[in-house]
Amino acid sequence: MLSASINDYPTSVVFLPKLGLGSYQDEPHRDDHPLHRVAPLSQLKCYSRVLILIAPIVMASCASRPLVIPSKTTTPHESVHPADVHRSDPLEPLNRLMWRWNYHLLDPLLLRPLAVVWHHCLPYRLRQGIDNALGNLDELPSAMNYLLQAQFTKSLRPVARFAINTLVGLGGLIDIASYSGLPKHPHYPLGHVLGYYQLGHGPFLVLPAYGPTTPRQLTGRMIEQICYFPLTTLTLWGRVGKELLEGIERRAQLLSRESILQHSSDSYLTVREAYFQSNDFAIQEERGEQAKEPDQALPQEILDQLD
Repeated sequence: MLSASINDYPTSVVFLPKLGLGSYQDEPHRDDHPLHRVAPLSQLKCYSRVLILIAPIVMASCASRPLVIPSKTTTPHESVHPADVHRSDPLEPLNRLMWRWNYHLLDPLLLRPLAVVWHHCLPYRLRQGIDNALGNLDELPSAMNYLLQAQFTKSLRPVARFAINTLVGLGGLIDIASYSGLPKHPHYPLGHVLGYYQLGHGPFLVLPAYGPTTPRQLTGRMIEQICYFPLTTLTLWGRVGKELLEGIERRAQLLSRESILQHSSDSYLTVREAYFQSNDFAIQEERGEQAKEPDQALPQEILDQLD
C-alpha cells in the first residue's frame, strides 16, 4: 500500500492531534533553608523550562523574513500562487516530505478511519459533551493570555465561562455559559501573545503527526502545557488523550469537506499561506490595526484548526 503513488491517496484537510509535553511531579520540599522558602523548587523548574523554550524561538524569529501580503486578490477557493508571496520556509523540502507523510498517508490510514467510526457510532450529544469538557480546559489559559496583553475585559469572558460550565455544567460537559449569553470563542494561544509583542513567526515547520506550526506558536504551546492551570493538572496520558480526542472530533466534523485541498494546485502552499494569513489576521485584530482579511483559499472551519 505504501509503495503506491502518493496521488493515489485522498488529500485530507485536518491536522493530526498536537501532543503536548509530559507532566512532571514536584518533589516534596522539606528543606527549611531560607533560600528554599524564597524560591520553591517547582517554580525554579517552571522558570528554567520557560527560558529554555523561549531561547530558540527568539533566535529563529529574529532570522525570519517579514510578511509580504499577496498582491493578487484571490477568489474564495482559489489557491495562492507561489510567485505572489514570500515566506520564511528554508526547510520547504523537508516540510513537503512531512506534509506527504501526514496528510497523504497517516491521515487516510489512521485518523480518518477513527473519525468515521467516531462520527457514526457515537451519539452527537455525547460527542458534543466530550468536546465541551475538553474545550473547557482551555478557557483559563485563554484568559491568562489576554491578561498578558493587558486586555482585562476580554479575560473575564473565559474566566466566567470556565466557572459556569465547571460548577453548573457538570465539569464542562454541558455548555451552560453559551445559553447564558457567553458564547464559546476559539482558544487564544500564547503564540499570538508573542506575536502581539512583535515577535516574528520564525521559519514554517510541518512536524510529523503534529502538522503546520512555527517556532513561535510551538513555543507558546509548550509553555501553556508546562505552566498554565488547569493543563498542569493533567498527566502525560491525560494530555495525550485530550489532544487525540480533540483531533478525532475535528476530523469527524470535516469529513464532508475533504475535497477542498484536492482542487488546489499545490495543497502544501495553500495551507502554508492560510496558516500565516490566519495568524497574522488574528494578531492584527487584537492590536486594533486595520487587519487584512485572509484569502479564503480554505474554509473557516479548517482555518480554525491552524495553530
